[in-house]
Formats: sequence, structure tokens, C-alpha cells
Amino acid sequence: MSRFIYLCAGGGVLLALVCIAVFFYIVKKNMPQPDRANRGQTGEVQPGQQQARAEDEPSATNVVVEAVATSTVKEAEASREDLEKQNALEKFLEEWQSAMDDNDDARIRAESMKIMRHPDPEVRKHAVDGFSWIGAKGLVPLAEMMYDRNRSVARQAAEAWMDEMREMKDDATKAEILGLAAAGGVDRLDEETFNELLSLFDDLPEHLAAKQIYDLLQTSQKPDYIESMLDALGFIIQPDEPFGETFTEEVKTIIEDWLKNPENADEPEDKEDGNDTDDD
Repeated sequence: MSRFIYLCAGGGVLLALVCIAVFFYIVKKNMPQPDRANRGQTGEVQPGQQQARAEDEPSATNVVVEAVATSTVKEAEASREDLEKQNALEKFLEEWQSAMDDNDDARIRAESMKIMRHPDPEVRKHAVDGFSWIGAKGLVPLAEMMYDRNRSVARQAAEAWMDEMREMKDDATKAEILGLAAAGGVDRLDEETFNELLSLFDDLPEHLAAKQIYDLLQTSQKPDYIESMLDALGFIIQPDEPFGETFTEEVKTIIEDWLKNPENADEPEDKEDGNDTDDD
């Protein structure tokens, strides 16, 4: 009897344990999963969200198509602008050529002034042609174009300017224009143009040439140019000692004293009297 009682008691305990285990299993299964909640909080994309987001975002193909379309529109606009600029330039050059054909110096100068700063160097060369065509009236803008950022344009302007200056007879005007030519800074001139410019002073009276060269000398920082100008001044002034290669305070004083000395002033040239006749 006692054995039966023990067996019943043991079976009851075992049954109770099984029931408790089943109860906890059911409760745990019905509780929300922490991993899923955490995924939602950390922003990890769920399958449903990924599908909705994919529907909102453009596909790679759409992006490429839109980019190509935008590029095509921009190219078309750029081409239209280029065409408009080209047409305007052609019309302008026609006006310029018409002025050349009519030998209208004032109009040629005005038209050339309009294109002397054009972004295309080939167009700026037309301005050089215009200024050289009208001779002395184009010397001042030609002197400015000697400093053009394009070497070919600058050289063409320098050659035209030099040719006209060599033909000029009035010394005062020539000296003034030489000074204007150097106003842009002689150091910006290439070596060939600088040497040609300096050689033009040989045709001026000594005092006038020395004054102009001295003014140029004070604007230069190039050792080679400074030495060349000192040589030119030394040839005119004939100092007791050569000036050397450096523009010192001592050299400056010698030059200024020479320029101030009235004995070194240029004498007026004798003018021939056209009414004089030989005695018979």
C-alpha cells in the first residue's frame, strides 16, 4: 500500500513539472521578439520597407536617361550661344572690313578699338591691321597692344608700331609716344621688342633721349634691361666712370645732374629758309 502511495505521489510531481514546462513554452512563444523590435529601432530595413523604398527610388536606368537628356539640353544651349556669338562676330568683322574698304580712318579706328580686347587672338590681330592701316592715328592703341597676353598678337603690334615710329620726323611727338609705349612696363616686353624700342631713341636729340630712357630705367626690375639702358645713357652722358650693371644712387645722381645742366640741353635745329637764293 505504501509503495502505491509513493508511486502516485511521484507521478503527480512529474505531471506538475510537465504542465509548468508547457505553460512557460506557450507564454514565451506569444511574447514579442526583442530582435525584431531592435531591428526596427536600429533602422535595419525590413523586407516590406525595402520593397516600398525601392518603388520610390529611381532606377539606375532612369538616372542615366535623365543625365543624358540634361547633357543634351546643355549642349544644345551652348551650341546656340556659340552660333549667336559667331554670327555677331561675323557681322562685326563685316563692318570692320567695310570701314577698311571706305578708307574711313575714324571708323577704322573705332571698329578696331572694339575688337582689340576680344577673347580670340585671331580677332585681335584684325585690330592690329586696322591701327597700322591708319598710320600715326593708330600708334597709341598699337603701343598698348604690344603688351597683349598673346605673344603672336603682341609681336605683330610691335612690328607695326616700330615701322610707323621709324617714319616719324617730329622729335617731341616721337619722344612722347615712346614714353606712352613704355607706360605698360618695359619688363613685360619680350627681349626683341625691348631692344627695338631702345634703338628708337638713337634718332632723338641726346637730352630728350636721355630723359626718356631715364624714365624707363626707373620702372624696370630686369637686370638685363637695366644694364642695356645704363649702357645707352652712358653713351650719351659720357660719365667719368662707366655706370656698370646696377642702377645705384650714385648713378642716379650723375644722370639727374646731367639732365639738369642747361649746357646739356638740346639746341634747336637750324631751319632752312626756303626763300634763300644764290647770288648771281
